[in-house]
Amino acid sequence: MNPFGPDRNNPPDASALNADQPTHAKGPSEESERWLRAAVQNSSDIVMILEADATIRYVSPAVERVLGYRPEDFVGTIALDYVHPEDLEYMSKSFAEAVEKPGVQPPIEYRVRAADGSWRHMEAIRSNWLEDPQVAGLVANVRDVTERKEAEERFRSLVQNSYDVVTVVDDQGIILY
Repeated sequence: MNPFGPDRNNPPDASALNADQPTHAKGPSEESERWLRAAVQNSSDIVMILEADATIRYVSPAVERVLGYRPEDFVGTIALDYVHPEDLEYMSKSFAEAVEKPGVQPPIEYRVRAADGSWRHMEAIRSNWLEDPQVAGLVANVRDVTERKEAEERFRSLVQNSYDVVTVVDDQGIILY
């Protein structure tokens, strides 16, 4: 099943999310909601749907594994309330730009407070679906990149505090650092 509409090359694939069907005036069907839940249930990325004011309307179960919040406690809150104070201005601007510009936005990195009070480095790709009546929100695919950021910092610290000459060379023999 194609969640974004029927496959014109395969007419029997009449999607539950086809906006041409009258059932969509009332929202997505139970079938399409089951499809979405099955698709995101075990994803390692957090999938969120946000209102234009940054209210979280939907969050996938991964939010519990990644940040320690139960989805039902996260829904209805303001996403920007979880952003690190040093990243808040940048994130507020970035969110406002995403609201104004339809389509997929470039990835952004920022820090988020986890349920245990720690800060996690996150990377998000956002798509503006506000004009689509079936979604009517911003869709964010968010992944935890904390381990990668910590490894980068350890490498940077090692290189910057070394008394030896450190050279980084790519596979072509070009000096990168």
